Amino acid sequence: MEEEKRQAVNKAVVNMQAEMDRKCKQVKEKCKEEFMEEIKKLATQHKQFISQTKKKQW
Repeated sequence: MEEEKRQAVNKAVVNMQAEMDRKCKQVKEKCKEEFMEEIKKLATQHKQFISQTKKKQW
């Protein structure tokens, strides 16, 4: 009886750990995608700023 309880608890812990790992991976991927989008946006803004600055110099 005790062994069955222990096995059930261990199985539940393993399942929860696997679920947490999956969720963590999803969150990391989403953060990475958002970060890359922000970097692209900033790079575009920077290029536009440089272009405007060069136009003003002429």
